[in-house]
Amino acid sequence: RAPNSFILFRAATSTVARSIIGRCIRQADLSKIIAQEWKCLPNVERAKWEALALQRKHEHKMLHPGYVYRP
Repeated sequence: RAPNSFILFRAATSTVARSIIGRCIRQADLSKIIAQEWKCLPNVERAKWEALALQRKHEHKMLHPGYVYRP
């Protein structure tokens, strides 16, 4: 399943955040911090992540043409 824009942002940001905050932070706390950053992100910056997510979605569709998400 292709990641959405927030998941891509979180993956890119978590590495940097861990190096600044420290490796001993819990995932739940790290997620809260990154979610706050996401909410404060300017629309221009958020649009970049949404474009990347759309690109990933198209790549996933090309690699897995018959894929149907079934939770």
